[in-house]
Amino acid sequence: MAEARGGGVIEGRDIGTVVFPDAELKVYLTADDSERAARRSKEMLDLHYDQVAADIARRDHIDSTRASSPLSAAGDAVTVDTTGLGIDQVVDKVAALLEKGGADARPMGVALVRVRSGRGRRLLPGVLAGQRGGPGHVPTEGPFVLSPIHRSYVDTMFCGCTTRRRLRFMGKDSVWKYKAVGRFVSSLGGFPVHRGMPDREALRICEAAIAAGEPVVIYPEGERKSGAVVQPLRDGAAFVACRTGVPIIPVGIGGSEWAMPKGARFLHPVRVAIIIGKPLIPPPRPEGARVPRRVISEVTEQLHTELQALFDQARAKAGRP
Repeated sequence: MAEARGGGVIEGRDIGTVVFPDAELKVYLTADDSERAARRSKEMLDLHYDQVAADIARRDHIDSTRASSPLSAAGDAVTVDTTGLGIDQVVDKVAALLEKGGADARPMGVALVRVRSGRGRRLLPGVLAGQRGGPGHVPTEGPFVLSPIHRSYVDTMFCGCTTRRRLRFMGKDSVWKYKAVGRFVSSLGGFPVHRGMPDREALRICEAAIAAGEPVVIYPEGERKSGAVVQPLRDGAAFVACRTGVPIIPVGIGGSEWAMPKGARFLHPVRVAIIIGKPLIPPPRPEGARVPRRVISEVTEQLHTELQALFDQARAKAGRP
């Protein structure tokens, strides 16, 4: 993956010692035991500090004494103690180490070895990526339909956390009434849709984007909803996927309804979890043949079941029952 992308920041317990022993920069992240236990207990709302501390100590012992790839710092690794530091401060320290390597310090030469820090991969401050599917389920090339839960205006921003690629997405047509706002949203990949009725032009844009190799975001619930239950889905996502033959990537977003609820003007500092499901592959269809309504309905029902499971997990991970 690193060679194919021309570089990368690779993270793991034995990355610097086993996987990339010749990395140009190896960073050994650590923190004192009390700091690690405090961080982990905040993430695990149902566990007490003492239990978390005991679990961390036991895991450290197992990892450092195992026969295969035991936990250890590479001899040429730079140790960064994160005790008392915030995420941005840690990132600044690592970035500074990379910059010291000069112009020839390629991104491929960076290996981040997570050995003594809390679990959980942060995408944005307050946003946690879930572990059911993970970003590995989002294709790195080729078109697809991203189908997320929709509970807040900021859901589209969270969808952008799932990939580095530009996403094409629908926005209510009233946004384009304001020319400056419309131009800005269009530059990000947005295009208008008329709600409350089938919009053939919006579907045509979706299919054109997919034909051009671009991923498209389609909220299968339609407009924003509320609550813990996934509402009956519209057939748009299944229709586009079945017609074009691209996979549907279901995404559960938990906590965004509290991050920016209806009527709110500003973001609230709450935890939001993103759980990415396995791709749903539509059944093949003969070239030029129409997609039977029955097939679209079956794919929509399958998507509904998967989204509810992902949404339940995302809400639990975000600390929302």
